[in-house]
Amino acid sequence: MRGMISSLTLVAVALQGLTAGTAGAAIPQEAAQCPSSPPWSLELPLDYPPSIGPGPDGTISTTYVVRKRDLCVPTWTPTLCKDTFTECSADKDCGASAPAGSCANAQTCADSGEACTAATDCNQDENQDESIPCVQTWGWQVQNLRSYGSPKNPGQRIDPKNPNDPNIRWGYPGPTLRARTQILKNPNQPPNPQTNPQVTPGTRIKLGLYNYLDKATYKDSVECNPATYGACSNSANNCTSDDDCSPSPPGKCVTTPVPQHHPECFHGDNVTNLHYHGTHVSPLPHQDYVLLNLFPYGSADVPTGKENYALGMYQTDINPLPWNQAPGTHWYHPHKHGSTSLQVLNGLSGSLIITGSFDDWLNNMVYGGKLVDRVLVLQQVTSDVNFFNKGIATPKVLVNGFATPTIKMRPGEIQRWRFIGATVQASATLEIGFDPRIKETFQIAQDGVQFVWQNYARQPYRDVEGTYSNFKLFPGNRADFLIKAPDTKGMYSVDSRVVAAGLAETVMKLIKLEESMDQRVPPMQAMEEAMAAGRVPVDASGNPLLFTIEVTGDPVPPARFPATMPIEPEVTGGPPTDPACATPQKPDYCWPVTPSYLEDLPAPLDVKKPRQVAFSIDGSSGVQPNSFWINNSQYDHSCAGATMVLNSTEDWLIANKLGRDGNISMMPHPFHIHINPFQVHKNGDRKFDPPYVWQDTLALPTTNPTDRPAGPIFNNRDAQTKCPRACAADNATWNQEWKTTIPGELSVCGCIQTEATVLIRHRFDDYTGAYVIHCHFLGHEDRGMMWNVQTVCKPDQPRIFGTARKSGEQDVCAGPKPSPALPACKED
Repeated sequence: MRGMISSLTLVAVALQGLTAGTAGAAIPQEAAQCPSSPPWSLELPLDYPPSIGPGPDGTISTTYVVRKRDLCVPTWTPTLCKDTFTECSADKDCGASAPAGSCANAQTCADSGEACTAATDCNQDENQDESIPCVQTWGWQVQNLRSYGSPKNPGQRIDPKNPNDPNIRWGYPGPTLRARTQILKNPNQPPNPQTNPQVTPGTRIKLGLYNYLDKATYKDSVECNPATYGACSNSANNCTSDDDCSPSPPGKCVTTPVPQHHPECFHGDNVTNLHYHGTHVSPLPHQDYVLLNLFPYGSADVPTGKENYALGMYQTDINPLPWNQAPGTHWYHPHKHGSTSLQVLNGLSGSLIITGSFDDWLNNMVYGGKLVDRVLVLQQVTSDVNFFNKGIATPKVLVNGFATPTIKMRPGEIQRWRFIGATVQASATLEIGFDPRIKETFQIAQDGVQFVWQNYARQPYRDVEGTYSNFKLFPGNRADFLIKAPDTKGMYSVDSRVVAAGLAETVMKLIKLEESMDQRVPPMQAMEEAMAAGRVPVDASGNPLLFTIEVTGDPVPPARFPATMPIEPEVTGGPPTDPACATPQKPDYCWPVTPSYLEDLPAPLDVKKPRQVAFSIDGSSGVQPNSFWINNSQYDHSCAGATMVLNSTEDWLIANKLGRDGNISMMPHPFHIHINPFQVHKNGDRKFDPPYVWQDTLALPTTNPTDRPAGPIFNNRDAQTKCPRACAADNATWNQEWKTTIPGELSVCGCIQTEATVLIRHRFDDYTGAYVIHCHFLGHEDRGMMWNVQTVCKPDQPRIFGTARKSGEQDVCAGPKPSPALPACKED
């Protein structure tokens, strides 16, 4: 008989916490001591994070303060302090005078709740057919994090100097900013004072950003943080201690300084700024200006008289959002090169929800103002960046700061869910799986841009099985869904897998085949029993569910999904179609007309080959340090890697390429560009049909190892001759491996594709200025995988930026004092 968990009080406290609702323990908070109730299975409130909207003048006017604060963070752990939910690794973590044994095992077998330390403790029955995992649990951990302080009551001022101002809320994610686009008489066509006048202006965003982090010097911002990495003396493996190295032959973990040069390194940890991800606004100061370096108050030697340096406070001021700003799910986060990943990992991010005519139609015309609209910010929160093999565990994903929360729905109810990938790391490639017992789930937008009716009908991101059991959400991505609760009451699940960096696409496919959502999802009864017993609901592998859905209460009146006109070929299991949607007087539930700014972009007038952009990593994929490149160059703040002309259209062929040292590109770098979204025409081997989907963040396909027949190979010298030729036929290189499949007749060579590409088309409308493209694995961006790019008024020399208009309309390029653009970066 397996031993029961040592502390029965632990379970009792869990049960008490589960019935306590969201009071106190549910919300990330400052605390000298973390809550005694458990972090998991609490109901996810609709009003958290709190919202800040425009005032009577149509302006969001607010203040954010950035300080370091001790916050309670849910963390996935095998041990807890007895009778509490405090994470620990030693008895001293439970108090200075804690007796021996205070830090106790908290792992339990998934089927019974009995204590365990390994899966073998849970699988002792010889006739057992399935593996029962030994499951960790959620605990509270105090972490010192860079945090946003924002008004609890937006109508009252806060004192940025006073960290204890009672009106300041500290925590993560930051508040939800709620804005509106400009509404025109005909919202689907460009503005015209006579024929298509403005009905209401777009929201203006004025956010005063105060930096009260630990003071720095200018020197701190131009020198790399010291870093070391460990490598085994007897192998090429990374290590943090001698235990990581093979005992045969004996090996030691040798610590070596990381060779670095500025600015392609982590630096300026406490220098910050603010990026409004997904906005179509000016990149010039003081708007979505990511070239800013905002130093903390009290910092020394900060350059003066330069627009990209500021001390203490910076006033961001976004001009009114224009008519062609995509209404949708967007977000904000710091974008200071060298410290972006650290600050976002600390929890500095929040949602930016922009609504417009599409939302008015959906909420009012289709659902009569009763549509529940949920914002789901997915974060991994920790105090440091896991680079250079620091041995930091990848944190589990939190939802609005909650650990495996519960969403309540009534039978038959339809809700809108807005997923925001506010994750950071290469190991944060999320595969989200909707419970297959929930039969009706339809995506309505990607990266904050609504689908046109054909793509709503097609559901282009569903699995080949026609489900969303493995929907990918990369760092920076957003996805909106309409989801209908089943008629059967009970518990349902939404699962997530963190796909580890370094896995080739072929391996990822194997994982999905071996462990589909049907296999991962726990039975309803198992979830209910686990939660009733005060245990964390987990999937079949013992990982915590992203969240659970409790279908309860009285059924709602029959609700329908938006419909489209019939589409060919017909989509099995897709949204409803209705011939009436093809008529001039189509019903209100029919998908709306596509706004002209979301129609397919025409081919560029200047027919050239697509602009070539290649992301690559140098260095072994298994050993740090690596280096990160775009077109064989690393980030240089003083120049631009690409210059585009205002209102021009370009095709870009973006490659995930082998490094110069031949490193296999197995990381699906998420390409992101600021200011303007793009349309995806091709992604790897997949070509898309028009109308094309819009995105602003796109994971690049990986280069996959393949086998290529090469006739008979008899020895290594023979392979040296035949394999390079065989691989070249597939535009690939030989990886120095071969094997014989039919002796004397057939051998195959291991080949590596030199690159995998996506083809996108985008138009550089309305705004001039310098902004960036980069990898949204933010540690890669901080270490060099970023370019300045710029939109200029004219291609002639000297290239100039225009002047932003206070109305938010297109920049003026005929101003009296044009601003010079950046020079072009020198090619490697």
